[in-house]
Amino acid sequence: RSFPPASHQLLSLILMGLEEKPTKNDSLKHWAARVHTTERSLARNCQIELGMSFSEGRLRLRYLHSM
Repeated sequence: RSFPPASHQLLSLILMGLEEKPTKNDSLKHWAARVHTTERSLARNCQIELGMSFSEGRLRLRYLHSM
């Protein structure tokens, strides 16, 4: 696993999706719609749970995947 486990259920689903296909370019808006939440809530949960923004987390995941 590239990310620590998230306690927020929706964020956990998104992180699993990102880890399955790290090169996919779905936006924060896309993921928010997919799990039926707002971009703002999702962005806030990323910052709280991961200590980084959604885009930073995705970039870190891609970097680890490339190794």
